[in-house]
Amino acid sequence: MIIPLLSLAQDTEIIGIARKVYQQPQFQEMYRDYIEPKVKLNKALPLPPNRKTEIKNDPTNLWKETEDNREYYIVTFPINPDIDTGFTMNYAAQVYIWKDNKKPFIIFLGQNGMGYPPNWVQQ
Repeated sequence: MIIPLLSLAQDTEIIGIARKVYQQPQFQEMYRDYIEPKVKLNKALPLPPNRKTEIKNDPTNLWKETEDNREYYIVTFPINPDIDTGFTMNYAAQVYIWKDNKKPFIIFLGQNGMGYPPNWVQQ
């Protein structure tokens, strides 16, 4: 479920967190931030009990902190496909951030659509 856009102050804070994640050295070659990032607020869908257990028991699953209806932000860093070639997605990166604790938990890269843990410590 997609929830309406946030206030400018909320957007600014969430985009700031996402930028810190995306500016990590391992993403340097893929970094694009010349179009204003977009922020959406989503809710995690309820899952069957067996699927929840499977996710929580897998230490490599990036969704292991998911709870039914837990809200999270998706910050999308758009690209210009006329300038930025080599991207398989229509974005440079998407950073997923939990709403309740503002902790980033996934970064998807637009070059390959793969998700990675952000390896980020809040400062």
